[in-house]
Amino acid sequence: MSNFIINNLGFIVVIIVTILSLFQAIISKNKQQIYANIYSLISDAEELEGASGLDKFKYVFDAAYGKLPKLLKFFISEDDIKRAIEYSLNKLKKYANQELKA
Repeated sequence: MSNFIINNLGFIVVIIVTILSLFQAIISKNKQQIYANIYSLISDAEELEGASGLDKFKYVFDAAYGKLPKLLKFFISEDDIKRAIEYSLNKLKKYANQELKA
């Protein structure tokens, strides 16, 4: 067994790196999908009647983080989702301000 590992070490390393790269690509793709969906969730939250800003933020957070499979929650933290929501809100505010000036 040890001779096999020694003789094929390069091949084994290539397979491990390939698997890790594929796994990282899948996680990145899922992150991008979640982050892209945040804009529509913000739009949905804006339609909540009588909800405060904090309630709307919680709605978006719960919807975005709640949709993550358990495996992805290991790689995408609550803070990542909160930062993505804040970033999206800032982008939307900046866009709204530019539209008002135009």
